[in-house]
Amino acid sequence: QTYALSQSDEGHQFRAEVSIIGGEDYNAYMYTPVKTTYLTVQGYAASCAQEGLKTHQVCQGCGGKFINGQAVTDVVIPKTNDHVYDNDCDKFCNVCAFEREAQHTWGMDYSFTENGHLMECTVCGFKSELYPHDLTVTILKAAICGTDGLMHKECSLCAYNEDAFIPAPEHKMEYMEAVAATCVSQGCEAHYYCAGCDLRTTDAEGKNQIGIYHLLTPIDPNNHYGGTKIGYTANEHYTICECGAHIEKGPHTFDEKGRCTVCHYQKGSNVKTGGKTLTKHDMVLPTCIETGTKEYYTDEDGKMYLSPAGIVEVASTNLVLPKSTVRHVGGPYGHDGKEHWVDCACGTKLNTAPHKLNANKVCKICGYRALFAFPWWIWLVIIPAAVLLLGGLAALIIVLAVTKKRKKEEKKQEEQKE
Repeated sequence: QTYALSQSDEGHQFRAEVSIIGGEDYNAYMYTPVKTTYLTVQGYAASCAQEGLKTHQVCQGCGGKFINGQAVTDVVIPKTNDHVYDNDCDKFCNVCAFEREAQHTWGMDYSFTENGHLMECTVCGFKSELYPHDLTVTILKAAICGTDGLMHKECSLCAYNEDAFIPAPEHKMEYMEAVAATCVSQGCEAHYYCAGCDLRTTDAEGKNQIGIYHLLTPIDPNNHYGGTKIGYTANEHYTICECGAHIEKGPHTFDEKGRCTVCHYQKGSNVKTGGKTLTKHDMVLPTCIETGTKEYYTDEDGKMYLSPAGIVEVASTNLVLPKSTVRHVGGPYGHDGKEHWVDCACGTKLNTAPHKLNANKVCKICGYRALFAFPWWIWLVIIPAAVLLLGGLAALIIVLAVTKKRKKEEKKQEEQKE
């Protein structure tokens, strides 16, 4: 009886036909090898999408794999990482669709909007996300209450720049209490004041505007506010006000040595002017363009005193009263098409009021004549005269043009004859 058996020869499994002689109880066998054939399997390269395969032979008898006669067990080539892209900007592999971070080549010029700027790839045209501007802001005009400001914005990375308004802040009105005028300074009526725009109003809402010169009150020569210098006579002492007046008068209070404890006058000392005659100089009130002068006295030597007693000598600089902001000197009238005013020498417009036109359309106050304010019969003369004048000018221009053309043609004819 014949059986198909397999034998091992250095790991190679081959097939043989074995015949048993004498029955199953006999151990006599006869082997007849069967010729083995091989099948060549063509390999292929691995890629990023699939594994590769090595070229090898497969035994048809036992299925074993061989390369160059050597038995092998693994003929698979692992996948590679060699992805295929169209260019550096391509994000997905053409073979396996593997996703990577694109390497764009950004241009030097930015595209921009008012909200930001972006870059554009010079290879594929891809646009980046919108980045905020790196702005430098220049204030062209500061915003104040009631008036918008203006600023210039410019990006340091792209060409974006624009002028933009700065919204006007709201008024912050603060109540200013009244200040009484004194003998050397003006007073001020109570009002509301916005420090942001220097606005002054009579109401807390900031609607009824009023100029500072309408709020100031004149110097009050009777409202003395004191001083630091003390004068005295034989009978009393007093405080010398900044305006030169004697205030806070009181009798001497002598100590045991006969010296006044307030003004230090020595009882019995001479306080007269030494027989000199003092000349009084009246106060000169200041104006908007000139300083004033306090009341003072001078002696025969030209020395100046604030008191008729001639005790405390003063310098001329201490007699000066500062310029006033309410005492204007006036000037000629100025006007525009709606109103007139007095132009003060300090530049302030005073007494602004609408024109008061008479029948001839001339202001009774400033002499302003309204445009085209002529009697109707004058237009009957002006209009025809203007028409004749314009017609004459047009005729003159035509005559000059024709004469010039004729001379040019005559000159051309003479040149052709020559």
